[in-house]
Amino acid sequence: DAIARKIRSGKFAAGETIPSENGIAKLWNVSGATSRKAHLELEMRGLVKRVKGKGTVVLDGKNFMLTRVLGSPTAIRGNFAENLKRDGIKPENKTVETRTFKGRVSVQIGGNFHEIVGTITSIRTLRYGNGMLLKDETVFLAAAPEEASEFGASGSLPALLSSCGFDVEKVERNISAQPLPATDNRFDKSTTAAVLFLEGACISKSNKVVAIEKSLYNGSLYKFTVS
Repeated sequence: DAIARKIRSGKFAAGETIPSENGIAKLWNVSGATSRKAHLELEMRGLVKRVKGKGTVVLDGKNFMLTRVLGSPTAIRGNFAENLKRDGIKPENKTVETRTFKGRVSVQIGGNFHEIVGTITSIRTLRYGNGMLLKDETVFLAAAPEEASEFGASGSLPALLSSCGFDVEKVERNISAQPLPATDNRFDKSTTAAVLFLEGACISKSNKVVAIEKSLYNGSLYKFTVS
């Protein structure tokens, strides 16, 4: 956090190198494992990037790369906007559409088939960071909550599910990469060559699918790892 604060305050400017893992270990009197973890955390937060032959350099606000871990508690329970703020990125949200309908929505994740049948509320939100589109998100809920209109601004799916009375036991997610279609005008074609397609399902303790997510991430600004 000390290095992150220095990056945000400008003491480490964009393009500058931060102390090496050995340097961090000596400056803060910590172990090599702790210094490696610090470097990895800064990289995952999109604050720095390892450059061969130069070291670990600070990224500017318009040249960041965010790393998220599929299956991590933070990724599942976190608030999208708050996570961006923690990474020093200014979040913006735009709810495009909220509608309630009767029907079915399904996803196949690994060998598991998940489906919501009946009354469904879909919420589509465009999520930006530092003015750039990061995510085109659509969430389908097995309910018609009044709080749905507020979800786009908060980005806290667990809070919304809790307000609906759903006690989520587990979350399954899958992600794949695909080329950006020539007719797709959502993402900046000059910087985005591919999109990451995420599918997820929230399952309650009674083994009911209470939410399904189908979202596109900007492949030039995101990368995912598996916990």
